[in-house]
Amino acid sequence: MGPPGAGKGTQAQRLVERFKIVQLSTGDMLRAAVKAATAVGLKAKDVMARGELVPDDVVVAIVANRIEEADARNGSRPGSPHGIRRSGPRSTSSRASTRPPHSRPRARPPSGPAPR
Repeated sequence: MGPPGAGKGTQAQRLVERFKIVQLSTGDMLRAAVKAATAVGLKAKDVMARGELVPDDVVVAIVANRIEEADARNGSRPGSPHGIRRSGPRSTSSRASTRPPHSRPRARPPSGPAPR
């Protein structure tokens, strides 16, 4: 959502305080999984040591495990990242694809004259 130092963490802390939700940081989750020597953490360890990007399937597995923990279960809010359309493997894991059609983002604007 932004380059290092752009203020993502600062803004996240404000949201945590305001809405009483947990902050989910993939970097923190990856480091914790490596430290705990979980199956996905071990997959990520070598990739991270080489300075490469961790594959989507590993990141998705770590995030899926984390959001099942008690403190994160009820923290979903409208407009949170699960509602953002993605490309590639993350698009198939997005909850947006399981929402009813009337609540999904439109692929194209409605036809007809533009509102004035």
